[in-house]
Amino acid sequence: MISTRENLLCRPWQQRKYEYHKKKVLSATPVIDTKSPPHRPHVALKLKKLQKEEERSRKIERDNLMLLQKLNYIMAKHWQDNYLPPQPTFLSRIGVYRSSESGLLEALAEGQDSKIQVCLILQKT
Repeated sequence: MISTRENLLCRPWQQRKYEYHKKKVLSATPVIDTKSPPHRPHVALKLKKLQKEEERSRKIERDNLMLLQKLNYIMAKHWQDNYLPPQPTFLSRIGVYRSSESGLLEALAEGQDSKIQVCLILQKT
């Protein structure tokens, strides 16, 4: 137990120490930093990525221009007629055979052996 004399001497210091402690607790700041890190625009900007994207778009534009020029040249200079004559129908084949038959008869009448052979070959096809 504390004597009255010790209590009278120690009490003011203990009270002062307690008040000082309360004041420090009230003015205490948090120790853990919960703020976001400082913003660094040079890191967030990604200049190399932008440079690559610009180069790619320039290459695409250049290729498109070259293709457009080639198409323009083809359309202006190299017009091709890809029209193929139609295949003979049944009726036109009859006309071919009749003309070859008439040629055969003429060749027989005139006695031309080479023309007769050609007409016979045409009839077989």
